[in-house]
Amino acid sequence: MNHIMKLREIYFNKIKDGEKIYEIRLNDEKRKLISIGDTLTFLKEPNHTETLETIVEELIHYNSFEEMTNSLDPYEIGFDNEEKQSIIDIYHSFYSTEEENKYGVLAIKVKVNYTDKIKFDLNNYINSNFQDDIPPFFKNKNLCNKPTKNNIKIKKLTNNPNKQNTNKSIPSRVKMSISFDSISLDDSSSKDSLSVFDSEESLESSLDFMPTLDSLTDIQIEKSFSKTLLQMIDSKNMSDSECYKRANIDRKLFSKIRCNDSYQPTKKTVFAFAIALKLNISETKQLLESAGYSLSRSFIQDIIVEYFIIHKQYNIFLINEALSEYGQQILGSV
Repeated sequence: MNHIMKLREIYFNKIKDGEKIYEIRLNDEKRKLISIGDTLTFLKEPNHTETLETIVEELIHYNSFEEMTNSLDPYEIGFDNEEKQSIIDIYHSFYSTEEENKYGVLAIKVKVNYTDKIKFDLNNYINSNFQDDIPPFFKNKNLCNKPTKNNIKIKKLTNNPNKQNTNKSIPSRVKMSISFDSISLDDSSSKDSLSVFDSEESLESSLDFMPTLDSLTDIQIEKSFSKTLLQMIDSKNMSDSECYKRANIDRKLFSKIRCNDSYQPTKKTVFAFAIALKLNISETKQLLESAGYSLSRSFIQDIIVEYFIIHKQYNIFLINEALSEYGQQILGSV
């Protein structure tokens, strides 16, 4: 059964973006007809030209708005930093105390419907953009989630007894070998620049063109993921709690990121914050790069997230539903 409700723009947008998951109404005669599994279509006021189709997941009955605010997180009902009494007063501006006492209060938990149109458009987008050009060896090693700037292990080579004056050929450099079991091909540029050395001699020859440590002193180190994220939060005029709740991230994990400047997040965590901050594609790439990742057309997860960002759909629960359908890791940590 489908039900239609009018909704103020601010709350309409919060449900659309997954920030508000409970719609609060009096449990009057109309609301008593609602059942779990029904569709609930919201009309955005004042013009009612935009609609939002949702699915009813849960119905919770309360005796009063006070009881409801003591039970639910203010963020889940569309409020940020308001005090409980202020929230109650807002509801009383819509409904009288007499009506509250007569009908009670109903909290309707909804999720945005993952419609057939979204599925169709997303599937076309994936088919048009997916580039399966990563060697199976690396895929089988499950290396796709490792950061590209930390993807090569360096270790000292043992001296070759058959080669004379080995150390003299590169006196100011550390001799190296590359451990391929740690290489990530997350970034397409990594594949183009990857070199394979079949002998110590060819590696040493290549090292002649590498800079010495002394020549690296003038290189400017980029900002860490932690600093980049915190600056973006400030630039969006968003509180820390608002950000990690939108990102579906646990408070303890966010605290680790804030307190540890060298914290290395997973790629799905970076994506979760990009969605929470409503970043555009350029800003998302910047945040990914600060953690050593890139937005790749070789991974379905990346393409799905890109699709929703391009279409300015920042509902993390809707995105996770799409990711799950394609067998990808969902975003966030809770």
